[in-house]
Amino acid sequence: MNIKKINKYYTKHINTIEKDIVNQFSHSKDIFLKAKGVYIFTKNNKKILDVSGGIGVLNLGHNHPEIINERIKFQKNSNLEVNKNILAPHTAMLSKKISDVLPKELTMSYFLNSGAEANDAAIKTAYKYHNGKRKMILTSETGFTGRLISTGSVTLNLKHKYPKIFQTQHFKVNDIKKIKKILEKSIKKNGTINIFAILIEPFNHTTMQPCEYGFLLAIRKICNKYKIILIYDEIYTGWSKTGSLFYFMRYQGVCPDLLTTSKSLGGGKASIAAIVMRSKIFRTAYQNKNDYSLLSSTFNGLGEECVTAIKAIELLSKKKYCNFAKNIEKIIKKNFEKLSTKHVDYKMDIKVCGALSKIYFNNGSVVQKIINNKLSNLEKKKIDALKGVILQASILDELYFKYKIWAFQSVSKIVISPSLIIKDNELNYFFDSLGRILECGPEKIIKTYINRRKK
Repeated sequence: MNIKKINKYYTKHINTIEKDIVNQFSHSKDIFLKAKGVYIFTKNNKKILDVSGGIGVLNLGHNHPEIINERIKFQKNSNLEVNKNILAPHTAMLSKKISDVLPKELTMSYFLNSGAEANDAAIKTAYKYHNGKRKMILTSETGFTGRLISTGSVTLNLKHKYPKIFQTQHFKVNDIKKIKKILEKSIKKNGTINIFAILIEPFNHTTMQPCEYGFLLAIRKICNKYKIILIYDEIYTGWSKTGSLFYFMRYQGVCPDLLTTSKSLGGGKASIAAIVMRSKIFRTAYQNKNDYSLLSSTFNGLGEECVTAIKAIELLSKKKYCNFAKNIEKIIKKNFEKLSTKHVDYKMDIKVCGALSKIYFNNGSVVQKIINNKLSNLEKKKIDALKGVILQASILDELYFKYKIWAFQSVSKIVISPSLIIKDNELNYFFDSLGRILECGPEKIIKTYINRRKK
C-alpha cells in the first residue's frame, strides 16, 4: 500500500482531521515498516532514532528480543487464549508476579486492555466498595484519567464533553487545604461523608509536577480516617520510567488502596492494563456470588498478553532499569544546561524526572512577532492549524526531516521520553541535532518548515 492509498482510506473510513494534522509534518510522506530497540525503519530505508518511547509504552524499546521470544513460544505451543470460565495459569502467574514486586498491601489484580479501562474499573470498584452510598470522587485539576465516559466525566479538561456520572470535585496538586475544605462540605448531618474515592497521579506526566511526600502522606491519612478509597494512576509513570519502579514507591507510608497501570506493562507488544488492590477492597466489592464477575469481559483469557507482561515485569523490575532512567535524567540535564546557556534567546526551561522530560520555550512574543510581521498571508494560512505551537512543530519537523529523529510535542512542549535502553551517545545526538537547529534562529526555523510544506 502506498501513501496515496493510505490517505484515501483515512479520508473515507477513519478520520479526515487526524489525517490532515499528520500531513502537516514530513513524516507523513513515509511508511513505517519495522522497529527495533530505539529505531524505526521506513519503507524507503530511513533509520529513525525514536526518543518518544511510544508515549510511555516502550520502556523496553521496540520489539525487545526476550519479549518477542516469549510470544513466539506461546503461539508455537498453541496455548489456550480465550476462556474466562477456567482457572487460567497465565492470569494466576501474572497476578503473583505483580504482587511480588509491589508493596505487600497490594495483592489482588484484575487485567484489562487499556489504561482508561483500568481507571474505569478502579472508579467502579471504589464506588462499589461503598455500595453506591457515597456519590463524590475527587481528582486533581491537571489529571488525565482517560476518554471513556466514566473517566472523561471526572477529568477536568474533558468533563464538559461527557455526561455527568459522579459528583466530582477537583483540587490542585499539593494543596491539602483545598481537599480538607471539600471534605468539610461533604460531611453530612449524621456524620457520614459523601466521598468514595480520591484519584491522583503521584507524578503528573502532562504537567511534570510531582506530588510532594507530605501531600501524599496527608491524603493517605485522610483516606484512612474517612474510609475513602485512595487510587493512584501510574499508567504512564510505572515500570521504572521515573527512576523508581512506581513513583509512589520512593516514599514510605503512602501506599494506595488501588493502583492502575498499563502502557509498558505490555512490554511494547501487548495492550494490557491492571488494577491492583488491597485484599479487603476486593473482598468487599466482589467476593460474593452476585458480583464476583462484575469486572469480567468475554475476551478475558488474555493469555498472550499475560505471558508478555510476565516477561516485561521480570525485565523492568530489575534495578538496572531504574538506574537506566536515572542516567537518562543525568544526561538530559547535562545536555540541556549547555544548550540553554548557548541559546539564551529561546528562554528555555526543562522539567525532568527519570526518562521523562519536557523542554519549554518561553519566547512566545518573539514567535508571534515573526508570524505577524515576517510571514505573508498565504504563509499564515499554511500554519493556521499549528500557529500556537509553530516553533515547536517546526523544530520537530526539522529533527525528523534533516536529522532522522522522531520526537513529539505535548501542549506546546517538546517531549523527550525515550525507552530506558537508549544509549548516552544517542541522547547526545538528539541534543547536538537540536542545538544545530536552534542556531538558525526562530524565523529561519519557521520559514524552513513553511517552505518544506510548499513542496
